[in-house]
Amino acid sequence: VSPSYRHMKIGGIIAEYNPFHKGHSYQIEEFKRISSCSHLVVAMSGNFVQRGGPALVDKYARAQMALDKGVDLVIEIPSIFAGQTAEIFARGGLLSLNSLDCVDSFCFGSEDGNIDRLTSLADFIYDQADWIDQRVRDLMKGSLSYARAREEAIKEGFKDFDLGNILTESNNILGLEYLKEARRLGSPMEPVTIRRKGSSYNCEDLGGDLPSASAIRKALLESTMEIKPGQESGRLDDLGFRGLDQSLGMALDKSVLNIIKDLGNQGIGLMGEESFFQEISYIVARDKGKLDGYFEVNGGLDKSIEKVVLTSASMEDTLESLTNKSHTRAKLRRALYNILLGIRRSDLDQVKLVKSLPYIRVLGMTERGRDILRMVKEESNISIVTSPAKSIDSDQYRENALFRQLLDIDLRTSAIYYQKYHAKNPDLLARGQADFFDTKFNF
Repeated sequence: VSPSYRHMKIGGIIAEYNPFHKGHSYQIEEFKRISSCSHLVVAMSGNFVQRGGPALVDKYARAQMALDKGVDLVIEIPSIFAGQTAEIFARGGLLSLNSLDCVDSFCFGSEDGNIDRLTSLADFIYDQADWIDQRVRDLMKGSLSYARAREEAIKEGFKDFDLGNILTESNNILGLEYLKEARRLGSPMEPVTIRRKGSSYNCEDLGGDLPSASAIRKALLESTMEIKPGQESGRLDDLGFRGLDQSLGMALDKSVLNIIKDLGNQGIGLMGEESFFQEISYIVARDKGKLDGYFEVNGGLDKSIEKVVLTSASMEDTLESLTNKSHTRAKLRRALYNILLGIRRSDLDQVKLVKSLPYIRVLGMTERGRDILRMVKEESNISIVTSPAKSIDSDQYRENALFRQLLDIDLRTSAIYYQKYHAKNPDLLARGQADFFDTKFNF
């Protein structure tokens, strides 16, 4: 390490910030306290998120939320990873941080809160992957779903301690995938976990301390659906969120609320899983008989999607009709959004085994973030993409197939998102694709 950077201790977090809430602030504060990191970088999903569907507000707004609350640098997890299973999302997040070659530790929230126990379990799952897969196949011959069969197989094989609910709680599951990926990469980053506080990941009750992002999104989306006569659909007015200000004020920092309100006052509507249902229906109709090439549209799901989507009034109706033992709501959402975004099985086959990224995308930074990027330039060979326009006219884009594939998918998914995100404000669309005018950084 260059002498000028010896004083820097860099921590990393993988996040979605959909939206950024007080639980995230708590994690950042605790991580800084525990790790004594001097600088903080976040690898964040872009405009489409891991649960399947679009982010509530775009990646630049969410990056700004994080920068306002103690993050120094926000980089984008490549889109091909960001909207997939926990394992693939974790791979994209860990690759993003590890490829910087200067991050000392990474932090994730978990319901369990014990890093030694989670690491031991992750090591067992990594080392015994073949045995677990075979045992899962045997158990599924009965009436068990994949998720339940996998849980039972791991419990059967890992007897060092009582697993309790570790394998059913969302943040634990994701944390185990981070630890497995760190092991696969041989990453020198030290893992840190912080026990999750507040409501569970899927709880949709806005009351209580630290409500979940699910509850916050639900409240915000419902507030914009109650449209007054003559009011533009999806627009938030200066008076606030129709009586929700007090509840949201308990969950969101004022700086976050102000960003969301400012977007609303520009005519930008909040995005939910229903936002692209019509477009998905068009593609399903157009690609009838060819859907099985899209990632996660397997096991006969293509025929079910063709039958249900074209006769459903909404994404909710579709999910309700298609959910069964084999296909969870999350899997179905991801499959439908892979159809929208044109992400194919062959795309994932090409990136599943990569051990480093050819570039990172910068979404936002502070002056301290510039320090991190200067260190990255000294310590790593990775390209730093701050101007996609320059990148797609570069030798690296022309000559490096992985660079080209990842960047093409990033730009395509972003272009699709902004067509809807800016639909009520043609002036914003007329400026051109957001990725080309919102990423002008110098360092």
